[in-house]
Amino acid sequence: MQTSKPAFTMIELIFAIVIIGILAAIAIPKLLATRSDAKVATMVMKIGNAIEEITNYTNSQKAALSDLTKMSNSLAEMASANEANCSSSNICLIKMDGVNCVRMAIVHTATNDDLNITLFSTTNQLCKYLQKKVKPMLYEARLRGTMVNP
Repeated sequence: MQTSKPAFTMIELIFAIVIIGILAAIAIPKLLATRSDAKVATMVMKIGNAIEEITNYTNSQKAALSDLTKMSNSLAEMASANEANCSSSNICLIKMDGVNCVRMAIVHTATNDDLNITLFSTTNQLCKYLQKKVKPMLYEARLRGTMVNP
């Protein structure tokens, strides 16, 4: 007499595969969104560090240089990692996925030096998310002039 071994039926296997597919369809977008959040959070931290470094440099040296990367290690690292395009004319363009998102610039007037942050118009979703986190009014800084305490 033969005894049959317990086994899964074809319908049970198909049902299990469908459940695994549904779980994967839910989990993969969540995982990708977490990576995007981490990229944006890292970039916001780097921008904040750069602003703080530039402000500290100009306060200690009593002058701003024309190259922002010489006043900020964060911007220098971003430029070397191709996350920013900095020129020697007081301007850095910060990029996400190769798209310009944020512009940092020192604006000189007769009595003041200001660090201005402006946002680019873009359709890139990572840029838009970064721009929601970087509020220009919170990050702009008076570096030198009549409103700066010595």
